[in-house]
Amino acid sequence: MKKVVCLIAVLALTAGVYAQNVTITADVAGDTLTLGYDATGSAAMPVGFSFIVTATGGGAVAAATDVGLADSFFDVFIDYAADDPAAYQAGADPTTGVLAGAHPLALTDAAGAAAFPATVFAVSAAELANVATIPAVGTICTLKFDGNATVCFSEDTLRGGVVDATGAAMTVTLPADCVEVGGQECLYVDQVFSYAGPGLAINLTVTQAMVDRWVTLGKPDCWCCLAQKAGNIVTTNLNATVNSADLNAIRLAWLKNVGQAGYNACADVNLSGGVNSADLNVIRTHWLMTVGTCNPY
Repeated sequence: MKKVVCLIAVLALTAGVYAQNVTITADVAGDTLTLGYDATGSAAMPVGFSFIVTATGGGAVAAATDVGLADSFFDVFIDYAADDPAAYQAGADPTTGVLAGAHPLALTDAAGAAAFPATVFAVSAAELANVATIPAVGTICTLKFDGNATVCFSEDTLRGGVVDATGAAMTVTLPADCVEVGGQECLYVDQVFSYAGPGLAINLTVTQAMVDRWVTLGKPDCWCCLAQKAGNIVTTNLNATVNSADLNAIRLAWLKNVGQAGYNACADVNLSGGVNSADLNVIRTHWLMTVGTCNPY
């Protein structure tokens, strides 16, 4: 029976009649990417998914245990059992019917499960037993990355995309933009910029308000630099010394706040949202000292 189910799923994933619409969604929380779908307004719900995921930048899905099955739908993994349809039954969880370790990551150029660590793979999953209860909006799976990665999406022409409960191919909208996943942001709540040395004394703890301002400003790189907290505003200085160039940056942004013309985020050395005497005092304290260009000293 399971062989028949797999055959039906393969045929469904290669159906060529476009009928309904579905949008693939990609939401990021730290190192985890949640892949979902939205078929709101579509008369028939999706029962089979396949699309390509490409991760660059070093991060990867390291192991099958980093692939999360968020709900009971879409737990038929054709490629995982491509060579042995009975694998769905052998050792399967009696409640879910899913073999421990089974996952929806597949090869992009042939039938079969993707190897780990995985950076380029198809997400291929289906649900054939409970099609009447598939919701219009849901989750396909979650992917945990072991490092920073830029994740992009493309069509899976090998398997045929997404199909609805009638076996007809759906018109699919993939995320147009790549998403950044994995690792910790270079500026985060409770991060401590601290250094004590000859003439230097920096102790700044990042707050939620600072992070919020950083996001609003487009995440300027200088806010991630310890040297900027010591007054090295012009971080391209080859000698990495607090000098007249940094003082001039303070002068040009004097008393300007976030959102005002002339505000310079790098001149806001204490991340307060405004350039004022507190920032000037940092320049004064570290005048003509070599403090580096970024982390670390």
